[in-house]
Amino acid sequence: MKENKFEDRKECNLYVDAGNIYLFQRDELITAFHKARKEKGISAEKMRAEMEQKTGIPEATICNHLRTDIHANFPKEITVIKKYGKVLAGNKNAFLHEVKVSEIHPDDRRGDIYKTVFGMLYDLLACYEASGGFNYIPGTDDSDGAWSHFETEIGRVKKELMTKFFDQCGNKDCQKLERIINETEAFIKSYSVPGVAKRWRKINPQINYFDCVFEIIRGCGMETARQLYGEGLLDYLPCDYIIKAQKVYFAQREYANLRNNLQYSEERLFQNELLRTLAMVFDNDFNNNYDADNTWFT
Repeated sequence: MKENKFEDRKECNLYVDAGNIYLFQRDELITAFHKARKEKGISAEKMRAEMEQKTGIPEATICNHLRTDIHANFPKEITVIKKYGKVLAGNKNAFLHEVKVSEIHPDDRRGDIYKTVFGMLYDLLACYEASGGFNYIPGTDDSDGAWSHFETEIGRVKKELMTKFFDQCGNKDCQKLERIINETEAFIKSYSVPGVAKRWRKINPQINYFDCVFEIIRGCGMETARQLYGEGLLDYLPCDYIIKAQKVYFAQREYANLRNNLQYSEERLFQNELLRTLAMVFDNDFNNNYDADNTWFT
């Protein structure tokens, strides 16, 4: 069985390697590439050719990974990113940011609870498409039993947490985990898109790209959206920059869909972004690597 769950999601910059989760920092790769090229005084084409010789990665593939337009794609394997890091920075993990959800607590009794809770919530949210937005028991036409099914699944996560922290329910890390579980439960029961907690939307602004406000703007215009926002019927109103960024975001994924025959539905694209958001929330809460007060952090 392959270790990397994310290797076939080439529009996603999340990777799993040896039990750890990583975010690929493409901007840092591009910066390092051009810095090395300028120091050598050679063209980008020659720099890519040199990298091909050192890494064995085809120049065309390197070129694709360095692009920032809709034709860009993420490396399929994390080993590719590590080769880039070794060649350009002398450090195979130079362009990988680790989300340390399994090494947060030194207590051996609880050390794995972070990874366990993350994995259980990941599995739950990964049911989004298969359950029709949590309206059905995954893989069935049973809508009547869906509510109790997901109640049971959330209950299992809560039980796992309380089993580890039964003697210290006031523990700060326990409270953080409990908050994430409750936020996940609220999302599942909201039956809305994006539907996640406001702080999740701030930690990963790209989840906002799935908000219905963009359809309203395209169909009825910005004035209508502003009016609805002012009346409290919308809780999100993007600026012109974000409207343009949203178009690029979906154009990139549509291109990847066609090019790689992924056949992802819009529900699957949302699910992918949802899972990415979950990882970023854990990283924010336990490693403080994201500023949840910065609305447009990317």
